[in-house]
Amino acid sequence: MRVGHAGWAFAAPALLIITVFFFVPVLSALIVSLTDFDLYALADIRNLRFVGLDNYRQLLHAPQFWRAVANTGYFVAVGV
Repeated sequence: MRVGHAGWAFAAPALLIITVFFFVPVLSALIVSLTDFDLYALADIRNLRFVGLDNYRQLLHAPQFWRAVANTGYFVAVGV
């Protein structure tokens, strides 16, 4: 086995674990965030409706979100 292939053979299990436990959940969360997901969608995937970036638009217009950002910024500034 060539040196380059041996390195990939040793790295493959770690890369597989990283993919399964990091990239798959992040990608699925991104996909779900673009829908109107609710408990009914768990029973039947056809209940999902694509809403695009509307969830993010609602988030950016919510005063609670900006208050949470300000609180987080305060604790970061005080903690550092």
